[in-house]
Amino acid sequence: MMFYLDKGFDSCGPSEKTSDTEKALEYTEFNPGQDSDIMQAPKGENTKEKESSLCRCDSSFSSSLSGETVASDQVQMIHSFSEDNLRTFPGKYSPLKIGELRADYIPFFASHSEFVSFDVKDSSFLPHRSLRGETSKTIVIIPSMDLDATELKRMGSTAEFYEERQLYQLFLLVRDPSFKIIFLSSNPVDMVTTRYYLTLDGCSDSELKNRLSRLVLLNPKGDGNTNHSLSQKLNQNDKILRTIRNIVEKFSEGESPSCGLSFFCGSDSNDEISNKLKVRSLEANGRHLYFGSKQGSRQIFRKCGVPCAPGTPDIEDDDLLSTPQSGDSWSRNHRFICDPHNLAIGIARQIVLKNVKSSKWVVKLNQGFSGKGNACLNLEEILKKKYIDSNGLPLYGNDLVNAVAQDIEMEFPNMNFECKTSSWKRDATHAGYAEQIPRLGVIAEAFIEGSVVTSPSVQAVIDPKLVGEHRIEILSTHEQVLSGQVYTGCINPASEPYRSQIVKYTKKIGEALAEESIVGHFSSDFIAVKKCINGIDQWTIKAIELNLRQGGTTHPYSTMAILCGGHTDFDGVFRTKEGRQRSYVATDNYIDHRLKGLKSKDFLREFSSTSDPSIRKLRWSEDTKTGVIFHLLPFLEYGKIGFTAIGETPEEADLLFKRVSDMLIDIAEKRSHSS
Repeated sequence: MMFYLDKGFDSCGPSEKTSDTEKALEYTEFNPGQDSDIMQAPKGENTKEKESSLCRCDSSFSSSLSGETVASDQVQMIHSFSEDNLRTFPGKYSPLKIGELRADYIPFFASHSEFVSFDVKDSSFLPHRSLRGETSKTIVIIPSMDLDATELKRMGSTAEFYEERQLYQLFLLVRDPSFKIIFLSSNPVDMVTTRYYLTLDGCSDSELKNRLSRLVLLNPKGDGNTNHSLSQKLNQNDKILRTIRNIVEKFSEGESPSCGLSFFCGSDSNDEISNKLKVRSLEANGRHLYFGSKQGSRQIFRKCGVPCAPGTPDIEDDDLLSTPQSGDSWSRNHRFICDPHNLAIGIARQIVLKNVKSSKWVVKLNQGFSGKGNACLNLEEILKKKYIDSNGLPLYGNDLVNAVAQDIEMEFPNMNFECKTSSWKRDATHAGYAEQIPRLGVIAEAFIEGSVVTSPSVQAVIDPKLVGEHRIEILSTHEQVLSGQVYTGCINPASEPYRSQIVKYTKKIGEALAEESIVGHFSSDFIAVKKCINGIDQWTIKAIELNLRQGGTTHPYSTMAILCGGHTDFDGVFRTKEGRQRSYVATDNYIDHRLKGLKSKDFLREFSSTSDPSIRKLRWSEDTKTGVIFHLLPFLEYGKIGFTAIGETPEEADLLFKRVSDMLIDIAEKRSHSS
């Protein structure tokens, strides 16, 4: 394994001098085949004298963690525990208690707990009631993309890079000295990226050492199957799971142990990890994921009286449902529309029997994500057609339904697929949409149109320790930025005219989910249509889907919440503990192909060390609690990057966002000219 801690702390404060810590962190390489149990020191230096307390990676350390030898190329970075104090695998575990934590959103504890104060310049951590020494707050972060592997494949070989969106949780190490983090990923996290997040506040070298001492990065190996997610690889590697459990116990020594598993989403595989480790998951269980599917969402909307678009399956469409051919266990315990013919019948029933005269329909795979499983069906010509029998008389009832359905089914291959790599039939690389319907199930909804249409969303968590309406915590409101129906970014907060309404709907949705024993993250997506009635603008709100997972709006909100310290008020606006508003504009999809080949560490060094005043103004400021934070940095070599621009007002956040875009355009143009 190549182990890098590159020269210089470009984002570690204003000092231009090279510190002793920087010298100790110059380029180093660890070779598992060597006898040395420490990293090689910089060339020409005495190894023992220059051994850094920041990081250590060796086979004896791994062995002492797990009770068996863990391949050292699976351990990217581990801080230097005392080997004598590390426990061997005990064989059976006792469940770890949750202690003082509101565990079902540990990632948000630092910004939401009424017990915690967040004055960065005062690191004494003396809130109303100090938790230091009382509770060990350890998070095991497993950002596994446990989505349908066939659909995920459409994103290409870089889909695993999205795991790094959850690096926002490293900010907890910056804000709270009692947090410890174990972060697992399919690919090694670049050390320059790690340093960028941990030194965003301009910390000292000694403080960085402290933060690194509370961080472990692991890269598990699987069986080589590229279709296996990170969590599936983990379940194949009991040695790594034992290592994780024992690190958690070591982190908790002498304190009341408290730990949670933070997943991107729930899944059968993640439930298995939770059971093996005896550590509670902070997200919905795999068995509950039906309610996060497209069909399950509609069921929840109907249950709690939140309006949604007309569509199928409806409550009268039970005869159209069947068990899917494959998928996770939760899907095999439910029935869906799994046949294109039945889908056509369901749409025809809406048109004929329910008088839904929409000429456009959205077809959605039940387990699609980010809008990439959607397709637009145009029925304009079918609605114009006159259907008659052999005697020339108009068709009615089920006869008309069957005739319309026959024509609808013929239109499926002509749908406009939101994902560019999707088509009705299989191509040389990807499964066809028609093949996915029997596997995943499908729904269809009338396309909602209007002169002004927006796509707001609300992010929330369900806290099992509270009761009634208080167990639903509203985290954030957004305007989603879409390309067609595909999510690309978000703006916080949602627009004022309907913000309170979507918050109210989301609380009702959360109550319905809580009645199903669901806890953790969820988000509600809506469509808002403005119509002028009697000279007065009015907004019609329709719920379109639920996500029982973290998503594209999670990391920008969490970044702001942890760095700024505060919460979202009853009106859907985020405010710091001093009562000052903060807003953001974020994207996962800034794309400029001229940036291809640009290494993230070079980009971060330049951004963090440049003397250009226009760029320096974009950096995060501890004084104003505003600035830009980058994410999805591994994508940069492919011409793509994500970032969150945080401002005091929506207008300031938008201006920051545009200035970052201008900076990236300038970088791209310079690279283009130089080549």
